[in-house]
Amino acid sequence: MGWFSKKNDHEPYDEKEDEQNHDSHATTSHAGKPKGVWAIKKAMIEFIIEASKDTYPNEFYAKLLQKNGVISEFSIIRTIQGRSHAIPFVYMEPPDIFLQAAGSVHSHPSGNNRPSQADLEFFRKTGETHIIIGYPYTQSTWQAYNRSGEAIELEVVRRVRKYK
Repeated sequence: MGWFSKKNDHEPYDEKEDEQNHDSHATTSHAGKPKGVWAIKKAMIEFIIEASKDTYPNEFYAKLLQKNGVISEFSIIRTIQGRSHAIPFVYMEPPDIFLQAAGSVHSHPSGNNRPSQADLEFFRKTGETHIIIGYPYTQSTWQAYNRSGEAIELEVVRRVRKYK
């Protein structure tokens, strides 16, 4: 399976190239160094799409990891999967000393990418940023949410910006 997490090399930030390479799914402007999670690498969206397709008709679940506010990896953790649920064993996951947990990502085979009541309860307890991708799992069927379940925008980037 080619969708598992792998370490990505963080290349120097080239503002001109980034303007040409960012996607318009969700963008926000950032003056200075942003606080919290503000972006996701395009490769992560592609991994999430493939993982969701691979586990269909069951839900896919993973922990999102970020560095400097950019979601750049995810961790597949032990999960009970079903057609209408994914129950992760988040408390058995060892801490990652190099990356910080940002939140979670999971699929909705129903096609609805809005959080359920169970999702909202989970969001409040874990991380600040959560992504739900709905069937048919494309670039346009995912949405990011904050821990309160409000839709938020994440900039999709190919390279990680470095701030001074």
